[in-house]
Amino acid sequence: IVWTGFPGPPGSSLAGAGPGPVTHLTGTLSATNDTLTTERLSCTLRERPVTLQGRITELRALPRIAIQADWPEGSAVLKGIWQPDALAIDALDVSLGGSYVRVTGSVGRTAAVPSRLVLIGTVDLKSLEHIPGLPRAWLDVWQPDGTVAVQLRAHGSWAAWREIELSGVLQAEEIRLRAIPLRQMLVELQQQQRTLSIRLLRSTLAGGRLAGQYILKDGE
Repeated sequence: IVWTGFPGPPGSSLAGAGPGPVTHLTGTLSATNDTLTTERLSCTLRERPVTLQGRITELRALPRIAIQADWPEGSAVLKGIWQPDALAIDALDVSLGGSYVRVTGSVGRTAAVPSRLVLIGTVDLKSLEHIPGLPRAWLDVWQPDGTVAVQLRAHGSWAAWREIELSGVLQAEEIRLRAIPLRQMLVELQQQQRTLSIRLLRSTLAGGRLAGQYILKDGE
């Protein structure tokens, strides 16, 4: 079983950022005319062991999904409905190290159907190393540490991820970058028309106030 990943430019961090090859799939599935259930289905994903359990009901109508996945670093619980044009997510709860986030909204099943997602939670910056697709070199250079409260909204097609509309806020009492502390941090993110804006609305560094803005335009 192979997942080809999200389309993206060759060499980009999102090219092939899907789960990857699934191997060593073992377990038991039971099925009726209307329900598919597994109490334990094990596999290897990105060289990590993963265990699945849950069920899909109402197979003859709009299938309802309730599945939990567990792996050494964390877990995810998905509840949603498989609609003709999208996966409607009632809740996707993800725990990873010291991070916990909840995702709601919908994911388009084709490039023509935009996705609409809302993510709210707290992120332990050290857990970022376990997220596929993030540039490891950036993490090694900046050595981020601390906990950040996250609120993000995204709208668009993953087939054209550079054009996704993104907005959100990051807040933290204190984080460290290369052991340098930033306190009382408030950051605003916005991406529109292939331009990403990162605004540091407030922070304190060595007792002084720090603010600024970074703008990244696609192609520059």
